[in-house]
Amino acid sequence: MAVHFVRRCHTEGPACKGVYRLEADTVLAWFQKIWADDADRVREALGGPIPGLENLAELVRERRLPPPESDDGLHQHLRACVGAGGQLLAEPHAVQVFSAQGDGGQAGYFFDDVFVQDNPRSTAFLLHEDWELPERHIDDWFSSEAPARLLRPSGSGDGSVYLALLTSGDAPTSGDAPACRIPGVRLPELCRWLSHSQPYGDWPPELCLLRSQVDDEPRTGPEPLRAALLGCNRLPLLAADPAWAKASRGTLKEARAATAAALAAFPEKQRPNKPKKSQLQVSEHLAQLCPHAGRSGKADVYRRWVLFDDQWAAANKALANGLLRYARRWDVLSAV
Repeated sequence: MAVHFVRRCHTEGPACKGVYRLEADTVLAWFQKIWADDADRVREALGGPIPGLENLAELVRERRLPPPESDDGLHQHLRACVGAGGQLLAEPHAVQVFSAQGDGGQAGYFFDDVFVQDNPRSTAFLLHEDWELPERHIDDWFSSEAPARLLRPSGSGDGSVYLALLTSGDAPTSGDAPACRIPGVRLPELCRWLSHSQPYGDWPPELCLLRSQVDDEPRTGPEPLRAALLGCNRLPLLAADPAWAKASRGTLKEARAATAAALAAFPEKQRPNKPKKSQLQVSEHLAQLCPHAGRSGKADVYRRWVLFDDQWAAANKALANGLLRYARRWDVLSAV
């Protein structure tokens, strides 16, 4: 038995999350174990402070809070320690904490193997440590458990492409974050669909930028998408004045020219991103770009774009649903 802690944060590497295994049988037992520890030891175990509970050790000492004897007692103590702008959701064997500090906020998840056994689908993506994802796919039916915003125009073929974009707000507090679906197209045809489509107002900026990097009549298959993602990887995604993003909504020719001009006007030495630090994975039915976006103190900052279609999702249902849920909301362990 073990306890797991997952921190979702843009400074946790290309995966935009860090996964830590803690030595205890339950969440309650782990907090009882570290209750009297100093803050440095807690940070060492968790790779940093607990989002929303950064001052837990200090408040325990100042208020002389006794070690919790039950889940209810633990939750009561933690709620008393949540910082300004923070949120805490707790149940037996799972605690979720949100902090409004940082770029788009941060969230942390404590859950133990009891919770994993009872909730394998909601924990599958959280426990996937590597940024790379499995590439297997099958020709089968998939229906998303997490809502995904429909994007227009629909394609004329079968299936759907899904977008899980972990970008400016990595711990969204609402359901308006970019988890999207393009019906009638699969990933091998995505670039061709993009070349023939005009952006609607509800397109996420990442999709507009991707469109600006495709050819007029791209081939089908993974290689055109790989080339387009590599084109996006050049862009300074933390730029203070993202004129290149605003310029990518005209015709395909206009978007391509305007994005190139905006990039050329941004001297390379002033760009915060280092494209060589980015990670890219492209297969027939799954693609993801983890672009390096800059630095925050001593840490590298990343974004993460994950694109997949229904054939990948059918073979990896827990990961697919987890990704879409993760893109939409911070409290990913809560009941749907």
